[in-house]
Amino acid sequence: MKTEEKLKSKIFNTEMEFDLTVDYSKSLDEMIKDGHYEYGDNSINSTNFPVIKPFGQTDDIVRVIASIIKSEEQFGTYHCFDRVIQSIYKKGNRLANLAELLTFGKSHPLFQYQEQILCIGSLWYRNRIFGADSIAVSLGVCGVDRILNIHKVNGDFFYDHRHYILVVVE
Repeated sequence: MKTEEKLKSKIFNTEMEFDLTVDYSKSLDEMIKDGHYEYGDNSINSTNFPVIKPFGQTDDIVRVIASIIKSEEQFGTYHCFDRVIQSIYKKGNRLANLAELLTFGKSHPLFQYQEQILCIGSLWYRNRIFGADSIAVSLGVCGVDRILNIHKVNGDFFYDHRHYILVVVE
């Protein structure tokens, strides 16, 4: 089996778990630099997305077990943001935060070549003239370049079933 086929079969196996060691003493800029991304949206900054430890966590170095879930497998092709979050927590998981996503991207860079991976545990609420948007960070690709991008996640954002969500197994 070719390396690409092996990788594809792994990414579609949503039962995989990833051991991550997150360093909360690093700044967001340092975490992004460590990931060696060819592009990063300039909205991804510490003002819009501050690095915050999970509730109750006091250590700077934190070990977590993460998993990737495919929205279509878990929730069908059409569902709303609130129901997705409720379902993730109901299964005993929590939403991964941005530091965990960046650690995942650094540790497992090839996974983002399959589909974009969303981090809906760290959101930026961007005000607009006609309301506000909830913005998440995603790992993805543009051509062959690994990128950090932003993605609007209001309402029924999972209508496009090609989303993966990083969660932390608790």
